[in-house]
Amino acid sequence: MKLPALLCRKEEPGSSDSEVESKDSDMKVLLNDISGEAREGEIMGVLGVSGSGKSTLIDALADRILKGSLKGSVTLNNEVLESKLLKVISAYVMQDDLLFPMLTVEETLMFSAEFRLPRSLSASKKKARVQAVIDQLGLRNVAKTVINDEGHRGVSGGKRRRVSIGTDRIHYPIVFFFFFKSGFWIGEFRSSS
Repeated sequence: MKLPALLCRKEEPGSSDSEVESKDSDMKVLLNDISGEAREGEIMGVLGVSGSGKSTLIDALADRILKGSLKGSVTLNNEVLESKLLKVISAYVMQDDLLFPMLTVEETLMFSAEFRLPRSLSASKKKARVQAVIDQLGLRNVAKTVINDEGHRGVSGGKRRRVSIGTDRIHYPIVFFFFFKSGFWIGEFRSSS
C-alpha cells in the first residue's frame, strides 16, 4: 500500500500560519510529498507528537477525508485503491470505543457479525467466527460479561478496546487501521493475530 502525495484541507479561521500554503488560497497543505509502503503481514505504526498529522494520515489512507480535500492516490499491489473496494477489504477502529453498554462481549461481536459478514453465511458459521475472534483476542473469560460504561462495572478498558477491535476484525479485513491508546501493548494484538 502506498500513501497519498498531497493532502490539503480548507483553511479554518485562526489556523496556524506555520502550515505550508497551497496554490489555492483557501487551502492549507497538511501532508506534502510523503510516501511509504506497508508489506503483507507487517504491523506499521505511525508515531509523532500531538498535532503532527498522525490521525490525518490514517484518515487519508482509510478514505475518511472528503475527496475534494485529497490529492494523490493510495495504491494496493500497484493499483489505485477504489473507495468501494477499500471499504470491503479494510477495517477502521475509531479512537474511542463506541459499544452498546447493555450487550455482553459475545452479543456485541455477534451483532457486528450479523452486519459485517455476508447474508449467505449460515448462523452457525457466524457464531463460529465470533467464537474464534473471542479466542484470538483473549476475551473468553469475559465473553458473557456486559460491556457497560464508565459509570457501571463491566469489562476493563483494555478488554473494551479488544472488543472494539473484534467488531471490525470479524469480517476478515486484509487492511486494518486503528489507533493505540496509551498503555495498549502491541503484543496483545500481535499475539492474537
